[in-house]
Amino acid sequence: MLRKLLKVTLAGSIGMLALVLAQTETVKADDKDKKADKKLTTKQIMGIGHKGADALFGKVQTAVKAKKWEDAVEPAKELAANGSLFPKATPPKGDAKSWEDLAGKYADNTKALSDAVEKKDADAAAKAGKAIGSSCGACHKAHKP
Repeated sequence: MLRKLLKVTLAGSIGMLALVLAQTETVKADDKDKKADKKLTTKQIMGIGHKGADALFGKVQTAVKAKKWEDAVEPAKELAANGSLFPKATPPKGDAKSWEDLAGKYADNTKALSDAVEKKDADAAAKAGKAIGSSCGACHKAHKP
């Protein structure tokens, strides 16, 4: 009788553990979906990418110069992901055609930087980084309030 009770208790405990683990995975998937649906403003994209000591672009540049490719991969991917959102955003000021062109170039250049980092191609990373850096003035002049 005691043995049967122990088996039932053990089976119930395993079942509850499986249920908890399944629920945890569902919560993680929901969190991932919420992040994917998250929209960033142009100000947020630029802030995350380029403002302050913790900016993604700076992290990538520093890691690439030091040839620490593994340290550059994640910030480069995030910079490119945010860059891909940029053309879809509404420009704070200026005309839509100019925004489409400039924001599209930014998205292309951040993608090129991420690809170069993935390939550990220092020359391509430098070229993409220079393209990103040299595009700031024209875009800010036309679109930054």
